[in-house]
Amino acid sequence: MGSTSAGVRAPSRTWAEVDLGAVRHNVGTLKRKAPNSRLMAVVKADAYGHGSVEVARACIEAGADSLAVVTVEEGAELRRAGLEAQILVFTDLLPDRLP
Repeated sequence: MGSTSAGVRAPSRTWAEVDLGAVRHNVGTLKRKAPNSRLMAVVKADAYGHGSVEVARACIEAGADSLAVVTVEEGAELRRAGLEAQILVFTDLLPDRLP
């Protein structure tokens, strides 16, 4: 975002449109090209700003075997949304960090 002369930030003019059909297609293609492999979809940081629940669901529907996040809270959000796939948390998991 740019700044105005008064130091107030101007609104962002950028956006992303996520084609979940393309996400499904890409996951399906990877699974077909490597049929004896397992695929873990990394959906940390809100799937890089694209919507973790929606992207995770599309990946699982297309054949992803598991999901990866960075925080316990991100994993809990996927569970609350009803996703039952294995979730790997890419961080140390200390008892005081459990929800």
